[in-house]
Amino acid sequence: MFNSFGRHVRQQFVGYLALFVALGGVSYAAVVLPRNSVGTAQIKSGAVRNSDLGRNAVTSGKVQDGSLLVRDFKRGQLVAGAPGPAGPGGAKGDTGVKGDAGVNGTNGTNGTNGATNVTVVRGDLSLAGMSSGGLRVNCPAGKRVTGGGVGAADGGIDNDRIIQSGPVGPLSVSPVQDTTTGTVPVSWAGRYFNGSASMRTFYVWAICSAP
Repeated sequence: MFNSFGRHVRQQFVGYLALFVALGGVSYAAVVLPRNSVGTAQIKSGAVRNSDLGRNAVTSGKVQDGSLLVRDFKRGQLVAGAPGPAGPGGAKGDTGVKGDAGVNGTNGTNGTNGATNVTVVRGDLSLAGMSSGGLRVNCPAGKRVTGGGVGAADGGIDNDRIIQSGPVGPLSVSPVQDTTTGTVPVSWAGRYFNGSASMRTFYVWAICSAP
């Protein structure tokens, strides 16, 4: 039987040799591929792992720009660069919608009652030319002074001068004495200088009201 097999091989040697060469050519063609014929489209996702690559097989020169994102790196692998320059200001945005009206505030407390039974008291004083004089006007009993002043009956001239004008208390001796602190003023006193050469009339007035 062995002799028959050997004789068969010798007789068919050329045929077997041709078959071997043909099969070898197919295998060689399957291994050798054209340059750049295998890209990302031909590789199944997840088919290539770290263990399939040699150490330093993938360098920066082999990585396409923009193909790696921040999420592809572990925390701490990327070093933050220096801040870039500030960008130009953006365009003005559209006006926002009007907000709702606010709630009404609480009412304020009522104020104190104003003065009642207001009375104006006036006193006249005649002064010779280029002289000064004073007058005190007292409020009626039970009332206090809340304001007052001094003036000239003819409206006054540029050379006239008010020397003093103000409220005074009940213990004041002179019509130009100021009221002391805490004293309730009941009078108004004033002094006036007649800046003309002729006799003229001046007046002092006071506003009086009930407490």
